[in-house]
Amino acid sequence: MDEVNKNCGSETVGLLRSENRVIMTRLRMAINKAVADSRMTDPGQDIDELACHLSTKLDMLPRTETRIRKNCHALKKEVQQRDPCNDYQNGRNGKALNVANDLKYELLIDIDSLIFELKSCCELIEKLLKS
Repeated sequence: MDEVNKNCGSETVGLLRSENRVIMTRLRMAINKAVADSRMTDPGQDIDELACHLSTKLDMLPRTETRIRKNCHALKKEVQQRDPCNDYQNGRNGKALNVANDLKYELLIDIDSLIFELKSCCELIEKLLKS
């Protein structure tokens, strides 16, 4: 698990958060320039709210990804340490492996969360581009 945290831990999160701030600052600067050049009307606070929501979502993604990597690593370890005699086979091709519910559902919840947040980010970016 230390290897997982080392490769995807707080350094990655910190880097993405600083890149996120740069992106939001550049977005606001581009909007201000476009308004000053009369290429668009000032979107007011709406754009700031969208940017704030997007910023929050972008901050959540690397944390979710870190948890998914950690849980995938734990699942891989559990699979490698299993006793093949305990694999479940119902007289058909293929096998099933009993996995701890906490690990199984944490991983499923995090994958679902990642998909939801990615979709949400895409929707917010689309709104920002249409503003």
